[in-house]
Amino acid sequence: MVKYIMLFKVEGSLKYLSHLELMKLFRQCFKRGQLPVAFSEGFNPHMKLSFALAKGVGLESEGELLELEVESTLNMKKALKLVNNNLPKGIKVLEIEEKTETNKSLTALLEKAEYDIVFACMDENRNEIMNKIDSFLSHPSILITLKTKKGIRVKEVKEEIITYKLSKKKGIVDLKILTTCGSERTLRIEPLIKTLVQAIGFNGEYTIKRLALYGADKILIHCI
Repeated sequence: MVKYIMLFKVEGSLKYLSHLELMKLFRQCFKRGQLPVAFSEGFNPHMKLSFALAKGVGLESEGELLELEVESTLNMKKALKLVNNNLPKGIKVLEIEEKTETNKSLTALLEKAEYDIVFACMDENRNEIMNKIDSFLSHPSILITLKTKKGIRVKEVKEEIITYKLSKKKGIVDLKILTTCGSERTLRIEPLIKTLVQAIGFNGEYTIKRLALYGADKILIHCI
């Protein structure tokens, strides 16, 4: 058995697929492409594949990671073309690499996630919005509200924000933020940004995109 990692992006209307729908889509893709995917044993065998970190519904991404176990070595160049030929517009595999760290799951190898949040605004309001965002994120305490199976809970997330950078262009304020993620602790970006826009009184449109998932030093697909 050989394990591979696929780096893929999700954009357009397919950003609204749920985690399970995305998993089903890839299973169908591998089946149509006749990849030699390994199956689990037991009464209900399933393809051995998993995502590093579930993507929130409605989020575009340039850096999703999928782990796939196959029965024989792949020609990665041919496999890349084959997979993309069987995926719908809006999802594209960018790279395929053999996984060298086989004892840990992708989630266990994760440490950081990078996001890009774009706030649409009038040019004359950009500095004010940037200052408000900076004031919110630099505060010594940041509390967000989370919905869980047990109900509503408030969580302190200040320590889960590693770095952030603000910039402005015509008609937008851009926030790039690096957060913790993985098996130990993961900052959910959607409730953080929802809390931020409420706190600063921002009523305009904004988008959230996941740029990359990282291990200790580099983008995960390049360091395992």
